[in-house]
Amino acid sequence: MKFARVYVQPGCPHCEAVKWFLTRNNIEHEVIEVGTDPILTRGLEAVFALIGQQVQVPITVSLLSTEVILGANPEHFKSLVALARKFGAISPDAPITFGGNIQVAAG
Repeated sequence: MKFARVYVQPGCPHCEAVKWFLTRNNIEHEVIEVGTDPILTRGLEAVFALIGQQVQVPITVSLLSTEVILGANPEHFKSLVALARKFGAISPDAPITFGGNIQVAAG
């Protein structure tokens, strides 16, 4: 079961960090490259224009809730981790690693 869809751009270090985090912690996800589909790109530009910003990646969309995570801040991934634990993709007591020594605490 896929838990997230991640919008990325090639060469983006934050995008690589999010993809690594999801893969390392067995959180199934789909990766979509922004810029390869002009309709998707225009749609993202329109949405970001509504909030007065330019498109920024990575954008992680939870497929099991309404949550959208902008950027790669580990604290923002707690609810996605909780959903993955709830559905048995991650052990309830497993520490979640987000590169180097950064961890999202269990529970």
